[in-house]
Amino acid sequence: MGEYLTILDLSQNKLEVLHPALFDGLRRLTSINLSLNLFRLVPSETLKAVSQLTNLNLLGNQLILIDPDAFIGLHNLKILDISHNRLTGLPEKSLHSMPTLQSLSLSYNNFT
Repeated sequence: MGEYLTILDLSQNKLEVLHPALFDGLRRLTSINLSLNLFRLVPSETLKAVSQLTNLNLLGNQLILIDPDAFIGLHNLKILDISHNRLTGLPEKSLHSMPTLQSLSLSYNNFT
């Protein structure tokens, strides 16, 4: 079943950790909604398997850190929402790995 899945909504599930192999085997995913959970970190390996992703919603978590390599390989990503978190910065390397990005929401973080 997972090999044909294109949209995955895991919002509001009280997830505290994003396991590095969470999306392994789900290579056709184009949209992932992880909003309104409780995780604080996006590890480098978690999104490695979903290179077809065009939409990623991380709104309203407790994010304090995004690994600089977390978005490497997401060359098709068009929409990224990481608003309403606790980020104080975003690794510049992260943005350079998403050449097709059209919409980036960073509002309601702790940027200075």
